[in-house]
Amino acid sequence: SFRVRAENNVGVSEWVYGTYVPSAPAVPGEISFGAYDATTGKVEMSWGAAAGATRYRVEYAVGETTDPADFAFSEMTSGDTERLSNVGKNGGYVMSFRVRAENNVGVSEWVYGTYVPAIPEVPTGPTAIAFDSFDAATGKLSMSWTGVSDTADRIRVEYTVDGGKTWNHSQTLAGNATGRVATIQGARTTYQFRVCAINKANADAPETWTWTYSDTFQASAWNAPVGDAVSEAFAELFADDTADVFWFELENALGKRSK
Repeated sequence: SFRVRAENNVGVSEWVYGTYVPSAPAVPGEISFGAYDATTGKVEMSWGAAAGATRYRVEYAVGETTDPADFAFSEMTSGDTERLSNVGKNGGYVMSFRVRAENNVGVSEWVYGTYVPAIPEVPTGPTAIAFDSFDAATGKLSMSWTGVSDTADRIRVEYTVDGGKTWNHSQTLAGNATGRVATIQGARTTYQFRVCAINKANADAPETWTWTYSDTFQASAWNAPVGDAVSEAFAELFADDTADVFWFELENALGKRSK
């Protein structure tokens, strides 16, 4: 409540009175969405200013419908930005937001907005898989690949030890992964690996996944002498048709093998 009077050197006037009752802020204007960056998954969001607001509360939820009643909203924090960015990049999910104005008197009603990022294109790659190194002492095989598109959300690696009859899940990696380390069991077991890129566009249809296959790998053959050299060694041994016992020795990273 306020009152005002005029004064001069002779005297003062009567008071004039006025009262003001603070109120909760008005409802914010409609939420709108601007440019969407498919690479980062980020979308610009804004809303109309609310009269009397000293602050705004922003909450979000992620789901698969556009009905706000289906969402469990949480207040946005700095950590949520990355989560929303990842969801946006993955595509296909509804990103729902609500905003209300607040001041020291109260809060406004919520205003809602939903945004559905476009489902990204099916990721491509890798274009090649290479075996980089093998540690015979630990059985660790390092492999790498190239050519995975930026739209990949994750990379799936599988292996087979029966010539492709059965493929086993080895590891699922982030979409920007460029390699992994596998553990080889058995020096004479033949391994083969395959790798594919996955995102929201093809995650639910594994029959459509495009695999890239590695060469086969056998620990006992790593750094072994080339085939021609071995053949020549055998030819020289068997040239002596009077011998009753033949002995040969091959050497590679696992050591010497005699027969």
